[in-house]
Amino acid sequence: FNNGINATSLNGGQFGGRRNLIINGDMRIAQRGTSFTGLTNGSSGYTLDRWSFNENGNPTYELTVSQDTDTPDDFGYSLKVDITTAQSSLAAGDTLRINTSIEAQNLQSLGYGTSSAKQTTLSFWVKGSTTGTYNIWFYSEDGNRTTSKSYTIDTADIWEHKTIVISGDSLGTINNDNGRGIAVEFFLAAGSNFTSGSDPNGTWEAYSQANVAVGQTNLAASNSNYWQITGVQLEVGDTATPFEHRSYGEELALCQRYYSTNYLSSQTIGQSSAWDGASITIITDQNGDTASIFLPVQMRSSPSVTIYSPQTGVQGTYHYSGSTNPSADVLRQTPFNFNLQSSRTFTAERVLVMFEADAEL
Repeated sequence: FNNGINATSLNGGQFGGRRNLIINGDMRIAQRGTSFTGLTNGSSGYTLDRWSFNENGNPTYELTVSQDTDTPDDFGYSLKVDITTAQSSLAAGDTLRINTSIEAQNLQSLGYGTSSAKQTTLSFWVKGSTTGTYNIWFYSEDGNRTTSKSYTIDTADIWEHKTIVISGDSLGTINNDNGRGIAVEFFLAAGSNFTSGSDPNGTWEAYSQANVAVGQTNLAASNSNYWQITGVQLEVGDTATPFEHRSYGEELALCQRYYSTNYLSSQTIGQSSAWDGASITIITDQNGDTASIFLPVQMRSSPSVTIYSPQTGVQGTYHYSGSTNPSADVLRQTPFNFNLQSSRTFTAERVLVMFEADAEL
């Protein structure tokens, strides 16, 4: 009997558990929103969950990052970058990148720093307006080690599946902690400071800026250009396997370790419809003068918490019984508790806040 499975192709037994080291590789989770406009110099930050826009230098391009429903088969969403203001000539220090980072303690199975350091395979679907060479840069923060691997968009406006293999790093270090283990950065533009060296072609080395993005295409050259991606999977071994589709609830919980809210991305802070629901009710103590925020999962580290009045959208305030208490009546004591106005007697169902808790890498 032959069931068609070759045991040597299972990437070292990776089918015994979760294969994909990337969180939200299918771009389904979007707690912060589904469209981020006007991104340019100085506006690096997270967009769709676990995916950030990053830049170097002083670029003049502008772009929009959005969750898009144009996808290859078997996927519902992609992350799309649209250039809205072009920069045809890049300064030496300018870059444009889309980044995701993996927590260090999730990478111990790679065996970096040992003679048995394992290869990894990155696979993804990509579509773009501009053919040419694009680079993916891997940065291991603990050992300041890097490698890059290029791929090509061969045909414009067509979804293409790409697979690249990265060597194991026997000289590297990935601490067994909750810090950043490896950053995976998809370059879309890079100035000469990042392109003038030699392509490491997937082999780890001491950080060299000139080797980061050799041959990189400038997606920002025209304001009609775009690039989009989905189905991103990083797994142990030298073989790409089919994308690991996890349930929506599981993927959301994985994202909530790094960023969490108690409202939906479809709700707008400061509009009456946003605070019409028990999901934004908080619980007070016996005296009714201290409120506590309860998080859905244990976060990576103690988060930075921002609260808003759901009625007005004013940061640092809450909503109570049809009126909004000013920020002077709110004293944040810890990331999870704050004092309420002591002259009132509160009931839990009347104290409403919307919050964001951020523990990103």
